[in-house]
Amino acid sequence: MAQTIKPKVPAIFRTIRTQEQLQRRVLRRVYLPSEQGFIQGLYEPGESQGTIQLRADLSQEETKRLRKLAKSVRAARGFFHPVKISLLILVVAAVLVFNFVFRDWLVQAALERGLEEVFQARSEVIGLQVKLLGPAVEFDLMRVGDQRKPMQNLFELGPSRLDISLRELLRRRLVVEEFKISEIQFGTERSTSAELPLDRRSPVTDTAAGGAANLLPELPSLDSLGLTDIDVTQFVEKQFESLETVAAIEAGVAEFEERIRYWEGRVEEYERTMRELQALSESLSEMRPEELNTVAQARETYNEVITGVEQMMQI
Repeated sequence: MAQTIKPKVPAIFRTIRTQEQLQRRVLRRVYLPSEQGFIQGLYEPGESQGTIQLRADLSQEETKRLRKLAKSVRAARGFFHPVKISLLILVVAAVLVFNFVFRDWLVQAALERGLEEVFQARSEVIGLQVKLLGPAVEFDLMRVGDQRKPMQNLFELGPSRLDISLRELLRRRLVVEEFKISEIQFGTERSTSAELPLDRRSPVTDTAAGGAANLLPELPSLDSLGLTDIDVTQFVEKQFESLETVAAIEAGVAEFEERIRYWEGRVEEYERTMRELQALSESLSEMRPEELNTVAQARETYNEVITGVEQMMQI
């Protein structure tokens, strides 16, 4: 007859030695009174006073039930487990050490390396601090050497601050909202050479005249563009005349002046007409009907009155 293998009792129950351990490790994580009573019935007084131990005659069903209860007890332990808490403390400590020790150093080293790649000369950043609340980057001093004059600095910045957009930073984009510089100097002396190692140097073009001038492309000469024989003044005047905006302005000014001359002529014409009407009215007012002795005189006077009235109606 095959021998039946008895399931092993979980270690959480085998290591219990006192009633206090049973209560702290197991019973307070079991919430059904029936289950608590079952577990209590599996223990008997130990050899030493005040101790308890599992019964030696546990049945196979009791052992299986204990294995199921052990899973529930482990799950009820939750997050606050000594091992988990230790791991959490280790992670938090690592983050704090990086934040206060290595973060500023790494950013400072990356900034110095970037400046050296751009300007091809030794660069130093001193007192750099990364402010997470803001966020912002501050430094006490920044020196960038001159590639052409290794014992001089191309420029030197005093205490400065870069305010970074948090919204754009969350979108993985670096946007500097404001760059405050308290002091800037050019051509200051260096105590050490600004030359980079040979393996990090880039070739310098002969057209550059200064330390950073090699960053600019070489400009074409006037001869290559065919501009040596051009009269600059005449060329500018010709281009100025061809501008549509200037032509429109000049046309508007000419039309405005023409309208001014037109209205000045109309005013003079009205003044002349008014003087004529005034003279006509004065002549009509001086007429004496009693002095008309003949038909010819009456007809002449009638014609003068009709002509004056028609002139007045035309105004």
